[in-house]
Amino acid sequence: MLVDHGFVNPMRVLFGDHEIWPVKTIPFAINKVQHPLPSAKRCYKLGQALQKAIESYPEDLNVVIASMGGMFHQLQGERAGIMDVEYDLPCMDSIINKPSWFYGQMNGEIIEKAGTEGIETIMWLTMRGEMGDKVNCLHKHYHAPISSNGAGVLLHTSEDE
Repeated sequence: MLVDHGFVNPMRVLFGDHEIWPVKTIPFAINKVQHPLPSAKRCYKLGQALQKAIESYPEDLNVVIASMGGMFHQLQGERAGIMDVEYDLPCMDSIINKPSWFYGQMNGEIIEKAGTEGIETIMWLTMRGEMGDKVNCLHKHYHAPISSNGAGVLLHTSEDE
C-alpha cells in the first residue's frame, strides 16, 4: 500500500527518518476526502472492533495505535486560515474523557466548526475507540502555528496499562 504523510509523519516522529522502520505496521486508510465520509461514530466503532481483533490475537503483543488528522483547518476558500480554539480544545478533551460528545456530532457540524480539512479529526476517534472506556492522558498539547491551523497532540494509554 502506498502511504502518504498521514502515515509517514507519525512514523518519523516515533522512529526517525528511515526507509524501513523497526516495527511491523498495518496502515489504516480512512476516507476523509470523497463523500460520503464515514461518520465520527462509525470511526469510533471501527476502533472498538480493532480492539476486539487485537485482544483476540493468540500472541501477547505490544500494539501502538497512532492517528493523525488536522485540528481546525481549512486550506482554501473564505474561511482559509481561520481557527476556532474554542472548538478545538473541547474536542481534545472529549477524545480523552467523553468521546460520545465528539462522535455524537454529524460530519456537517464538524466541518462547519472545524473547517473542511478539520474533518480529519474523525480519525482520532478510531484510535480512541480502540482504547476502551478509560484512558490515562500522559501528555496534551495544543499549538496555533504561523500556518493558522490548530495542531494538537495527545499521548495516552489505556487505563489498565
